[in-house]
Amino acid sequence: MINENKEDDCDEDAEYEEDNYVDEPDDGCFAIFEEVNVNGLPIAPKPKTLILDSGASKTTLCDFNLLIDPQPITKFINTYSGSINITHAGKFNLGGTVIYPAFYAPNGPRNLVSVSQLEDHGLKVVGKNRMFLIKLGQRIIYRFPR
Repeated sequence: MINENKEDDCDEDAEYEEDNYVDEPDDGCFAIFEEVNVNGLPIAPKPKTLILDSGASKTTLCDFNLLIDPQPITKFINTYSGSINITHAGKFNLGGTVIYPAFYAPNGPRNLVSVSQLEDHGLKVVGKNRMFLIKLGQRIIYRFPR
């Protein structure tokens, strides 16, 4: 009887483990944590949405109105999904801190704010309470929800 109970326990464990490996069509991963608009409010139309991108080397905007002092250029930037046509370079104001260069991609997928570029401009990205805080010294200049 002891062996039978042990075998039953093993069968129950096997079923449980098997359930953990069932593919769920909604399960998956992406690099985008959550979207906010230029005012820090959740989910806005695509051109007004800012995405904090840890993989981007430069800030790339698809909303021309976010670019300060735009200058026409011809350039292509390689991304994970192919190259993007850049038509203008300028500056971008994030919470009072001017980030440059920032590029305008008229066919870009989103307004991507480069984490490494923020750090290059002396800003610090800190994860806290389900938020990414962008800090200049001790002052929080912008918040991205995670």
